[in-house]
Amino acid sequence: MNIAPNNSLTGMLLKSKMNDKLKGLQASFDSDQKRIDSLKSVKKEDKLHKVAGEFTAMFMGEIFKSMSDDVDTKQFGFGGSAESMFKDMTTEEYAKQAAQAHDNGLAEIVYQSLVRKSQL
Repeated sequence: MNIAPNNSLTGMLLKSKMNDKLKGLQASFDSDQKRIDSLKSVKKEDKLHKVAGEFTAMFMGEIFKSMSDDVDTKQFGFGGSAESMFKDMTTEEYAKQAAQAHDNGLAEIVYQSLVRKSQL
C-alpha cells in the first residue's frame, strides 16, 4: 500500500499556512509601524520641550545679565577677567536653574507656540 500525500491537498494546506503566516506578519508590521509613529511623535514633543527650555534659559540669561550689569562689583571683589568670567558663568547657571524650575510658565508658552507652528 502506497501512502503518498495528495499533492493538491498538501498544496492547499501549505498555501493556507503561508497565508496565515503572512496575515500574522502583516498584523505585526502594522503594530510595529504604529509604535514607531508614536515614538516619532514622542521624540518630536521631547525635542520641542527641550528647545522651549533652552530658549527660556537663554532669555532668562539675558534678563539676569542685564540685572547683574547694574550691580557694582567693585565692592565685592578685586575685579579683573577671572571675576568677570565667574560672574558670567554664575549668571548663566542661575538662568538654567530658573528655566528648569518651570515656575515662570514661559517655557510652556514657548512650547505651545512651537507646537502650533510645527502643525502648520
